[in-house]
Amino acid sequence: MLLGVHRRRVEHEVTQAVVREAEIRTTEGVLPGAIEVTFVFCDLKDFSGYAEAHGDAAAVDLIERLAVVVTGELGDHGHVVKALGDGFMLSYPEPDEAVAACVRIIDQMRGGGAPGVHAGVHHGVALYREGDYFGGAVNLAARLLGLAGRDELFASEAVVRATAGRFDWESRGSLDIRGFGEPISAYRLRSASPV
Repeated sequence: MLLGVHRRRVEHEVTQAVVREAEIRTTEGVLPGAIEVTFVFCDLKDFSGYAEAHGDAAAVDLIERLAVVVTGELGDHGHVVKALGDGFMLSYPEPDEAVAACVRIIDQMRGGGAPGVHAGVHHGVALYREGDYFGGAVNLAARLLGLAGRDELFASEAVVRATAGRFDWESRGSLDIRGFGEPISAYRLRSASPV
């Protein structure tokens, strides 16, 4: 089983490298067969510490609770791309529904002494293959997750522009993000209330 997991991870990394190289070499910057989509990465903030302090049974219960919340709050057009241990990769056709789902998921998982949820959202072009997505848009959504603290949602400029008027965003400036040659403008969600 471990060999299978390792093989899948290596295949994923090789595919990401090939897509990244093809994106660079394509004159229009878009690969044939690529689609525009919104990606969400959400997981339990500081889950490892929680599991160590409370034990495996409590950790499994918490992951199951998150799975129930994610599927219950996914919305009409959201899809679970894959489970990632203590988190999920989700896809949506548009940023509005993705951000609204994140707000609901974070709110449902608050409190109770358990780790909160944090999330990253980006809207861009990616390559779809065998039930998964590849490319810079996926990587950026995952990196934005890493910037978010407990109960926080971070998003890219593309998401902020698309959701202007529905969500209130705070600029965190242009940040150097691993895997991207240019600084990326990142934003933290302040509230789901209209601006």
